[in-house]
Amino acid sequence: PLLGMAGSIAFFAVLFSLADPNMDGYEQFRKCHGNCVNGVLHAIGMPLAVSGVFLIIRAVSDSPEFTRTLQFLVVTRYLYLYLQYEPDPYSPWLFYIMYMGLFDRGLYEYIYCDPKWTRLKYLGVGISLVF
Repeated sequence: PLLGMAGSIAFFAVLFSLADPNMDGYEQFRKCHGNCVNGVLHAIGMPLAVSGVFLIIRAVSDSPEFTRTLQFLVVTRYLYLYLQYEPDPYSPWLFYIMYMGLFDRGLYEYIYCDPKWTRLKYLGVGISLVF
């Protein structure tokens, strides 16, 4: 579990170190997701994939508290990045409230702390949500 925790922290540290928020890239993202189909797919797919990553972290760390703390830090850090390039002042906060509601109220209370789930089940479900 300690190795899983260290690996999880390292994964997000590397991921955020690679982040380079710029308006050109964000405008291209917005243009791509501006049509209804891409926007809906992104709105459904991203929370599922991110939930899968946190389920994998729950499996490798074997700690619901560690996973909850890490997801809070990651989502809050993403909010900070999002606020840098999103012109709409409400979108980043709506994202944050939605994700924290999903992760903290849904995943933590009903899945991370469920004693019937095994580490292998967390890993399998997490991988299936990512892909």
